[in-house]
Amino acid sequence: MLAASLAALLELWPYPLSLRGAVATLGAGAAFGAVLAASVRFIPTSTQLALFGVCAMGGGVGGLAWWWLLRPPSSLVTAVLISGIIALGLVTLEELFGRAAA
Repeated sequence: MLAASLAALLELWPYPLSLRGAVATLGAGAAFGAVLAASVRFIPTSTQLALFGVCAMGGGVGGLAWWWLLRPPSSLVTAVLISGIIALGLVTLEELFGRAAA
């Protein structure tokens, strides 16, 4: 959870650029890390489809945590959908570039 928090802070940067935004970004990363850590324990197979599904779900949970901590004027559904898409996109790009480098 700590590693995911720091990765979220470094890759996404806090929005808005304030202490409150940084705390929300750290919380979203921790929620994403918690979903990934729980998936290792509860998902017996490690297929590509399961990885992408878990990452999208983790991104949605991270967006939920971000919205709950920050309470922006946007809707909760928007935060969950956007963060799920961002997480899925980042994992997809890392998988593609990881295979190209190997």
